[in-house]
Amino acid sequence: MVAAAALITVAVFAGFVATQDAIVKPIAFALDFGVLVDALLIRMTFVPAVLLWVG
Repeated sequence: MVAAAALITVAVFAGFVATQDAIVKPIAFALDFGVLVDALLIRMTFVPAVLLWVG
């Protein structure tokens, strides 16, 4: 569920990265990067590990 939502969000922001607007492009890239890090690294790796560690 998290991965699917992240992929949809990244696809939407990737559309903005392809624009020629110099202000929108870096913001969209940063949002893409943030969503990927949050979904893949934090929510799929760290959270289950911490929950397993805490019990």
